[in-house]
Amino acid sequence: MTVGINGIEQARPTVGTLATAAATGAVTTSDELMAYQKQLITNSRRAVHRMDFKSTTIDDLITLNATAAAEALPSVTVRNIPSGAVFLEVTAWVSIGSFEDTSGSENKLVLAGNEHIQVKETSAGSFTDAIKLVANQWLVGASATRGGNVYFGSIDIKAEVNANDGYSFQIENADVTAVNLLLRDVQCGLIVYFTLE
Repeated sequence: MTVGINGIEQARPTVGTLATAAATGAVTTSDELMAYQKQLITNSRRAVHRMDFKSTTIDDLITLNATAAAEALPSVTVRNIPSGAVFLEVTAWVSIGSFEDTSGSENKLVLAGNEHIQVKETSAGSFTDAIKLVANQWLVGASATRGGNVYFGSIDIKAEVNANDGYSFQIENADVTAVNLLLRDVQCGLIVYFTLE
């Protein structure tokens, strides 16, 4: 179409039709504004979004002993991710405020194999490896206390964490060399990357 500006006719794009076809199907040359809007929407849906989720409970004391057993950690709830979102990557983290030995002997993590901190959907699912543990980790001197750390997993667990839901955490086969190793102020979290298409 043309419009008159200061007496001079100039070409201007035709405003997109209200017809459904223009919004959902192929865009014609007469639907330039609609094409632009459609591209903006498409690009926004392809943007990668990140949401972080933390356990609402911080466990002030978790005690590990010399008997290997699964040790529960605080759970995390994933919420408010839009319906239809495509999960690209999910990783876990665990924050431990401090480690304390009460056995009177040097204390550290024992591994019988390839143990991990694991995550599963609380109501179903199976525990999935999320953060790899290593032998002699969390070393503490006899009757000593040392500062903790935040441990970020690099294993993509989106096959297990794939929707708004509650997720349980555990230390697989938790086992230490002496009687008691105390983990204080423990919090868990999930990092979710997703798109909307």
